[in-house]
Amino acid sequence: MDRSFENRKSDCIHKFIEDLIEFDGGFGELPFEVLVSFAKSTQEQLGTLPAPIDENWEEIVWLASIELIDDPED
Repeated sequence: MDRSFENRKSDCIHKFIEDLIEFDGGFGELPFEVLVSFAKSTQEQLGTLPAPIDENWEEIVWLASIELIDDPED
């Protein structure tokens, strides 16, 4: 695969994670690998990674909180 494509993809994932942490600092307490995994699965499902200016941003943050922080078993 084209290395520059991989670098852009990685940059997008890092930016998404930074935005997520900036929006809600609680995500910053999670292991980085968990956040990368969530970003990758979100990117696969949506075909892109949303940004805070996107209309579905709050829905993505809500999904992240359910998936990564709130344990439905509790």
